[in-house]
Amino acid sequence: MKSSTLQKAFFILSLTATNSFAEDNKLFEQANAAIKSGNCDAGIRILSELSSRNVPGALINLGNIYATGSCGEQDFGRADSLYKAAAALDVPIGHYQYGLLHFGDQSYDQDYDLVFKHWSRAFNQGMPIHYELSILYYKGLGTSKNPEKAESLLIEASSLGDEHARDLLNSFYQDKGGPLYKPKQ
Repeated sequence: MKSSTLQKAFFILSLTATNSFAEDNKLFEQANAAIKSGNCDAGIRILSELSSRNVPGALINLGNIYATGSCGEQDFGRADSLYKAAAALDVPIGHYQYGLLHFGDQSYDQDYDLVFKHWSRAFNQGMPIHYELSILYYKGLGTSKNPEKAESLLIEASSLGDEHARDLLNSFYQDKGGPLYKPKQ
């Protein structure tokens, strides 16, 4: 998955307006600077303060820290509760991260129904996760198998320049046992 790219891309974008946006933004900058300089405790303390006020960007970024263990031990339970809170605020990246934590054999708590629900919501809010959703449709994970829908999503993503989508679509076309086998594509 392209999670690290999406995490970085949405670090600032996941911030939403609050009563004190400028103050929250300044705190985010302080947290980011502290973490980059190796002072994880200070950065986590600031993000925790913002998370306690349900600031979406803090929920996401603190969830990322716990999910990756980038500032200490991994804590998937904490990451799960933070991503869930961001999803409850209907933040697209919150839906995506919450689903990602539950995707795959190595996931925190595999639940493809949850993944499909939250990734669909993120996609419907404009998040470009055609590739990820296509896998769910193609394999029937959390939804009914629908290879044609998977193909449609990958064609759309390819037209938007997503090389990963194009490669996955080509692999579907080359899979002799697969429902989309088209050797001349």
